[in-house]
Amino acid sequence: MHLIDPAHQPARGAIVWLHSGGMVSGAALSLDLPQVLDIAEDESLLVVAVEYGLAPEHPAPAGMLDSLDAF
Repeated sequence: MHLIDPAHQPARGAIVWLHSGGMVSGAALSLDLPQVLDIAEDESLLVVAVEYGLAPEHPAPAGMLDSLDAF
């Protein structure tokens, strides 16, 4: 899990970012993250980028449980 504070100021809330990839590919610090960071900075939100376990090394429901744990 990565905590990212794009605005570098007190956060008003948080976005829990679950990257795409269908629980089999991708990474928390993915290509989609800059768009999330833009929104977070505009709204003074902290970003929690979840690095969940990917299949087949982490069979279902491991990725989903990792994501729920982040909440």
